Amino acid sequence: MNQSDYDQFGNLLESVAELYGRSVKPMQTAMYFRALADFPLEAVQAAMDAHAKCPERGRFFPLPADLLAKLETAAAIDGRPSPEEAWATAIQAQDEAVTVVWTTETAQAWGEVGQALMDAGDRFNASRGFIAKYAALCAVARKLGQPVQWVVSQGTDKDLRHQALEVAFKAKRISRETCRQMLPRHQDVGPIVAAIAGKVVPLLNGPKTAAPDRAAEIQRASERLSKLVAQLRQESLIDTRPTAEHGRRIVMQAIEAGILTTVREIDDWMTRAANREDTSELQILMLGGRRHAS
Repeated sequence: MNQSDYDQFGNLLESVAELYGRSVKPMQTAMYFRALADFPLEAVQAAMDAHAKCPERGRFFPLPADLLAKLETAAAIDGRPSPEEAWATAIQAQDEAVTVVWTTETAQAWGEVGQALMDAGDRFNASRGFIAKYAALCAVARKLGQPVQWVVSQGTDKDLRHQALEVAFKAKRISRETCRQMLPRHQDVGPIVAAIAGKVVPLLNGPKTAAPDRAAEIQRASERLSKLVAQLRQESLIDTRPTAEHGRRIVMQAIEAGILTTVREIDDWMTRAANREDTSELQILMLGGRRHAS
């Protein structure tokens, strides 16, 4: 809320007080306003309504803590960070090396209010202005029924980018596809990967026991795979510079087979492929049905 909201807030608080057969003094109104100033007036009014409907606390005149609890609960329901959490995320954007995964409201509040004040060295007003703007944006989004949306602001440091993307992916804030888009070397090789993943991977990951009449067939398949491993090793000795496209295909197969699961692993292997380094280790891991541990 801004100072211009003070009179309207005072009228709202007096109306609530009348509901409970109470009255509020000017000093009390000022105290309530200071405690709730980080939130827009619409959100505060919604918190007062929610308090009145509460079976437990709703029988009593709301304390500032009661209203703050309702405001924080509203934030937790839709997955949006609290204003303080959003601010802690936003200030990371000051460092161009850092990749920041934030909500659209966080990004907008930082761009419109927080960044300029921080650049001017006014951290106190930057935080208060950001929090007020962020809370107002969240209130509008909730009123319109808009779900939380997470976006990525890429930093220049590769290691920090990996960390941020991996944390966000594990928190289910961004998709695997978004991770691939943030790491441009990750290309989809299409039907070739699908064909290999559909035939080889199920065989490797299937049951380890088989009926007697299939034992011979499985044994022959195992021998063929062993020969393939030997061939791959031999080719590695002959041609120490495989094509980048060949390496990327191997990496994509490993991703589909579940051998590579983290953003860091994927990007490291894609970098090796782009540099035409040997990727036969991944092929051996796929044939053995084991996950690569980097």
